[in-house]
Amino acid sequence: MLLKDFLKIAFIFLLSSLYFLHPSTGIETPPGFSALSPVTDFIYPQFNEEGLKIWNLAGAEGHLVLDNNSLKVNKMTITTFSHKNGQSFPDTILESDSALIFTKEHRAESSDPVKVQGDGFQIKGKGWICDRTINQIIVKENVQVSFQDSLQKFISSQENLQEKAQ
Repeated sequence: MLLKDFLKIAFIFLLSSLYFLHPSTGIETPPGFSALSPVTDFIYPQFNEEGLKIWNLAGAEGHLVLDNNSLKVNKMTITTFSHKNGQSFPDTILESDSALIFTKEHRAESSDPVKVQGDGFQIKGKGWICDRTINQIIVKENVQVSFQDSLQKFISSQENLQEKAQ
């Protein structure tokens, strides 16, 4: 069994156990557990079909949201990865006080403040959506963008990354 398969199974088991502990299921809660018990201080990696890491989701606390099959995460950090020669490399780091994570859709969103840090740039704002299926992060309000280098150099490096990806 590959590590990615083991991690998927472990996380599915964790989410399933939170579901079955919910009072609406009518299943008795084991001693020491609660339907409201959060997952604490966790890191959950996600992988693509080739087994390459596409993101790490880390949080101080996570709660299963049954209404929309999401995970509410407090003090959340998402690290996205790019790929070269069959290896994953950290690409962008997104931090927010809380978020709803839709792991099956590789999507996260929040109305809270966000900080996005990448190679040569930083973005801050309020309200955001991260969609890994199209490699897009949208910051909705009060957006501030900082470049550590010239804007022209940043645009050139992004164009080079897009050419390599094609």
